[in-house]
Amino acid sequence: MSTGFLTIDVIDKEIDSKFLYYSITRKHITDYLHTIAANNVSSYPSINPDDLGNLELEIPNDKSKQQKIASVLSSLDSKIELNNRINAELEAMAKTLYDYWFVQFDFPDKNGKPYKSTGGKMLFNKELKREIPDGWKNGTLGDYANLKGGFAFKSSWWSEQGIPVIKIKDINEDYTLSINNCSFVSEDKRDIAKNYEAHPGDIVIAMTGATVGKYGIVPKTGSSILVNQRVGLFNLGKNPILKLPFLINSLKQDYFRKTIFVIASGAAQPNISSDQIDAIPLMIPETIIVDLFNSKLLCFYEKMINNIAENQKLAELRDWLLPMLMNGQVKVT
Repeated sequence: MSTGFLTIDVIDKEIDSKFLYYSITRKHITDYLHTIAANNVSSYPSINPDDLGNLELEIPNDKSKQQKIASVLSSLDSKIELNNRINAELEAMAKTLYDYWFVQFDFPDKNGKPYKSTGGKMLFNKELKREIPDGWKNGTLGDYANLKGGFAFKSSWWSEQGIPVIKIKDINEDYTLSINNCSFVSEDKRDIAKNYEAHPGDIVIAMTGATVGKYGIVPKTGSSILVNQRVGLFNLGKNPILKLPFLINSLKQDYFRKTIFVIASGAAQPNISSDQIDAIPLMIPETIIVDLFNSKLLCFYEKMINNIAENQKLAELRDWLLPMLMNGQVKVT
């Protein structure tokens, strides 16, 4: 096993391993372990086996009761994992089509044939130093969807509830957002920051810090959600999902994140501006080709966004049920 990991062997046959897993993933337990790790004298936050071994847990004597509780929680996790697998398959298919059309240039021509493979006209582009399809041009990200930074909320505006605000910490490396962990501002700040509201299908991107350049798709939330400063919001129009497929697959190209790192590394703290992101090169195909690509993948991304929203609800339900089941406030019959 790699350094930095440990395993827990369940020796007592009267303890269900899944129940034990959910027992030690309760919030007060993980918060306790995080505190120990942060206070560790080593060069980086860490815990040791004794920190886990000395935990005091309340475990029902009846193993069947343990299994019933674990079954409820694991069924929610299984549905979340299924949705994740579906999204991964849809993303892989979208990437394959993008590469076929916009990297290999075998998008369908007027007769429905693969453009380059069937002799479509290619012209040498001096700036790109390569041949590209006739009618295409070298451009920038800003030509397709320009970026603007989020709103600078005052520290005194943060509250325990209200309108959720996307911060850099809420953007994950897998193109999702952790909406359930958002900070909030009070409802009376809605009008002040109304121009920084994100909608389902929008893309936000981190513009500062070690994870600069990570981005995520805004899911359906059922309520307004705002964007904090140093988080960029791409302008995809009133119905973002219609333009989402081409942009998200362009951002997934290796050169994009590499370019971000090169630009951002020039400052003491990694940092990039909206203008600098807008200026990142992007080959611009003919509009009819981009529109066709977006329309073909529209149902893919609608499904993915719905799955992400469902996962957040399932995770929220699981996290609410976990302590209730463990302390007996909710019983499984």
